[in-house]
Amino acid sequence: MPQAIIVPAQLQVLTNITPATCTTGAIVSVTATGGTPAYQYQLETTTGVPIISYQPNNKFNNVALRYLCSCCKRC
Repeated sequence: MPQAIIVPAQLQVLTNITPATCTTGAIVSVTATGGTPAYQYQLETTTGVPIISYQPNNKFNNVALRYLCSCCKRC
């Protein structure tokens, strides 16, 4: 009997970022499509170190912002 092999659509990721302000952190929302659900999301540093471990929620609230030097302009 023949078997059908179904390949899911390529995984795609869309992001939406609400910038941080002087009083609130940023909000990062991610929407995944394709691949094989259910999706999980993880927030990482640029070197891949987890900041917020995998979770089913696609929204990261109050993402902090910090200046690199004390001479930088602040709010």
